[in-house]
Amino acid sequence: MSRPQVVILGAGRPFRGESPSALVATPDKRRVLDWILDALAELPEPEIHYVAGYGLEALLEAFPSIGFSLNPQWRTSGSLVSLLSAPLRVDTEVYVCYADTLFDRQAVQRLRAGSGAVTVGLDLAWRRRYPARPTADIERAEKVRLQASKVTAAGIDLPQAEAEFTGLMRLSPEAVRTALAWSAAAPRAGLPDLINHLIGSGLEVEGVDLGQGWAELNVPQDMARFVLGTKAETLRRLAPLVRHSHIGPQVTFTLEHWSRNSNDVLERISGRLGEGLLAVRSSAVGEDGWEHSMAGEFTSRLNVPGRDRQALTQAIEEVRVSYGESNPSHQILVQPMVEGVSLSGVVLTRTLSCGAPYYTFNYDASSQRTDSVTGGGEQELVTYLSSRSLEQTARRQLAPVMAAVRELEELVGYDTLDIEFAMTEDQRVHVLQLRPLAAVERVTRVADDRIYQALDLARRRFEECQGPRPGMVGEATVFGVMPDWNPAEIIGTRPDPLARTLYQYLITDEIWARQRAEYGYRDPRPTPLLVSFAGHPYIDVRASLNSFLPAGLEDRIGTHLVGEQLARLRAHPQFHDKLEFELAHTCWTFDFPTRPTGLTPADEAQLEGGLLAITRQAFGRLAGDLACLDQPVVAAGPPLERAYRLLYGCRQGALVFAHLARAGFVAVSLLRSLVRLELLSPDQAECFMNSLETVVRRFESDGARVQAGEMSFEQLVERYGHLRPGTYDITSAAYRDDPDFYLRPAVRAAHWERTHFEWPHSSRWTGHLERLGTDLSGLERFLRGAIEGREFSKFVFTRALSQALDELVSFGSQLGFERQDVAMLRLDQLFGLLTSAPASDLKARLTDQIERGRLDAEVCRAVELPALLCEPGDLFEFELLASQPNFVSRQRVSAAVTLIEGDRAYDLKDRIVLIPSADPGFDWLFSHAPAGLVTMYGGANSHMAIRAAELGLPAAIGVGQADFERYARARVLELDCSNHRIKVLH
Repeated sequence: MSRPQVVILGAGRPFRGESPSALVATPDKRRVLDWILDALAELPEPEIHYVAGYGLEALLEAFPSIGFSLNPQWRTSGSLVSLLSAPLRVDTEVYVCYADTLFDRQAVQRLRAGSGAVTVGLDLAWRRRYPARPTADIERAEKVRLQASKVTAAGIDLPQAEAEFTGLMRLSPEAVRTALAWSAAAPRAGLPDLINHLIGSGLEVEGVDLGQGWAELNVPQDMARFVLGTKAETLRRLAPLVRHSHIGPQVTFTLEHWSRNSNDVLERISGRLGEGLLAVRSSAVGEDGWEHSMAGEFTSRLNVPGRDRQALTQAIEEVRVSYGESNPSHQILVQPMVEGVSLSGVVLTRTLSCGAPYYTFNYDASSQRTDSVTGGGEQELVTYLSSRSLEQTARRQLAPVMAAVRELEELVGYDTLDIEFAMTEDQRVHVLQLRPLAAVERVTRVADDRIYQALDLARRRFEECQGPRPGMVGEATVFGVMPDWNPAEIIGTRPDPLARTLYQYLITDEIWARQRAEYGYRDPRPTPLLVSFAGHPYIDVRASLNSFLPAGLEDRIGTHLVGEQLARLRAHPQFHDKLEFELAHTCWTFDFPTRPTGLTPADEAQLEGGLLAITRQAFGRLAGDLACLDQPVVAAGPPLERAYRLLYGCRQGALVFAHLARAGFVAVSLLRSLVRLELLSPDQAECFMNSLETVVRRFESDGARVQAGEMSFEQLVERYGHLRPGTYDITSAAYRDDPDFYLRPAVRAAHWERTHFEWPHSSRWTGHLERLGTDLSGLERFLRGAIEGREFSKFVFTRALSQALDELVSFGSQLGFERQDVAMLRLDQLFGLLTSAPASDLKARLTDQIERGRLDAEVCRAVELPALLCEPGDLFEFELLASQPNFVSRQRVSAAVTLIEGDRAYDLKDRIVLIPSADPGFDWLFSHAPAGLVTMYGGANSHMAIRAAELGLPAAIGVGQADFERYARARVLELDCSNHRIKVLH
């Protein structure tokens, strides 16, 4: 048979831009037609013919050696007219393709191997060829129906389709003659119409799957997916194009080549890379895919001496064996080691959680290794986030890396990448790997510009909050997610609108300040405690510190204290969750005279006198506060009105809860000071906490009573069923909604052993207790009553709140809304319905508000913010804090890890449980007998810290985001509370 003929159809306008599709530059700077011609070189001396229309002159100038013909009707005709405009030959096979489609040599090989009169290239995975393929793009795709491998129909509007037609086809001479004889074809007919005509004429049309071997020009990520091949192919294609980075030389070979001629491979490595240290790395087919990444699954060997053939052969074999399957197309990549490394790591060009516009740098600037981030070692790693809206990063050491990353994005034509790099002492950035970021959990529907707008509004709000405030001392403020009424632990860092506004209404708008004033502190009203930035709740630290000043303290002393405390927090951000134990003096403690205040003796005496009066008052009012605990009264009326009345009563009860919470803080502060003075040992303090009778102890005791037949399971549900994981979260089901999961595990013999505590006798106690105005038994009564009362008041407080959330669910259900819908409404929007005339379009009105709330929630979830905001720039770029965890108990345990995410059943027995934050609704965890507990957020006196101390459970509370994410990736942890250490074992 004669030389095959190739007809490239490129008469129409491009999908976007002005250049003809064939001249569009691909991410590697080659033109589309260059790619097409390279793939067609797989054919034996093909005769190339291009059918043009739009941009013919530019095409003739760019490719003068190709034969061209013109489709004069290109503006109004379909692709079939273009095909028939070519000088088709009937004595040879004719290959047809679109000029706006890329394909590789393997695609041509598969087409050439077809056995039918017609073979067409298909994509069986067409709906998911690249992440988040738009519905509109799927709808306008040219589709085909299949019966086995035979095409039975083709077209855009097929109601059902098994594959997409790629535009690539092979026509036998018989098929060409049939096409030329089709005189009744419509002017707008396309290649799918031709396929249907050939099928109708009795010719067999075979479909072959091209897999990932093709792409269209209309979507950038489709082109990028095609151009980014294996690890080795990607680096080789980019090496001659980069200007702001360096990609080292490489030798790449397939497993097939290695098995056939390993000596040849070793000679190539020696000749090209020399005898220095080498990196032998995996480059498997599909390793760096778009649907999933196999990062870390295969072996790499570093620092292999190039002069040592045996060591090099062993390294190559280890990589080969790590592939498992014997795919001969898998590759192995060998490159020189990068030496003189000053900084190395990984950059993600969008966030893993939702593809939000942030660069995430995870790097090691100390070990001089190139694999310290990807290897998962114990090096000190830095995680730094930077908004893509910034022209350059404020962290100067990352500026060369940022320039290199932005150039790579431009070259690849895609901005969702995972880039491994190393920077040498001469500031040269070496690119070790580039792959699509396959692990993005879901792509946010929020446009980048809306996120940037939210950050700009947050910056303005931050700046407005600075400067003097009436009734406040301190010139400026900072904001944190963990100080005081720590929202990160109670409602999370990204609460839904209802949860956030509920928390503000019940606690942080007014009750927090009223409680402080009644307790003897400075009255900070009307300043709210909680401020929202892009939907993220933060505590105004200046307001918090003001509220811990004794009421009678002179302003000049308060100004000095607040200024010094804020300065210390800026200098030591790791104390953001230990405000009351490391920075502020919030009550008198036994060791107060030994703790520095930075004040003159006279001023310090004034401060001590004020705090001592507050602490004595805490002792005096405890019994009265405990007596005020009331159970909620069920309100009458429709659901929304019942919810209002319950929450109104809950707000009044919140004041009692706040008083008892403050008493609990005073008690723990006193207990810790006894340890610092060595009046109690750490073991004795732990023993005291373990002797308390709190809600979690009663929960366990009641479970044992159910097992013993002394109490019914229904009574257990009635007593504890109101608790929910997420006290303020309406989307979180209560225990009573799934009692078998939350409560049934508690039906067992008591698991946590309660200790007996006796106070040590020492003459050293006398003076301290006299200063406080009490004796040892009075101290014990207060410590027990305050800590136990604090926990019980939470239990009572959450009952009314839980009932109110149930009423709001009922209200939403009457209008056809789910829990998740109601969560998107603010509390003021709901309560506003009680004071306005019923609207005829109430559902439509609420639907509109829900959609706006949902979009705001999407923005909130996409925005990344730090745990502490000290400057406006912190809203745009920041380093994740390396927190100092609060270790509970003195035990050491090694166990497998379970990460709590969402509402799912978990096996927690004898495992170390990881959870970002946990309010009282997560007490169910303890009934599953975990081996240990690690939280991202939480302070020394947080709910989970107290719970773990009561039970003697090894725990690390508040490890911070960076370390928490590292531990969450581990399989086995060692939690060593005695030595304040957490180690990844596997």
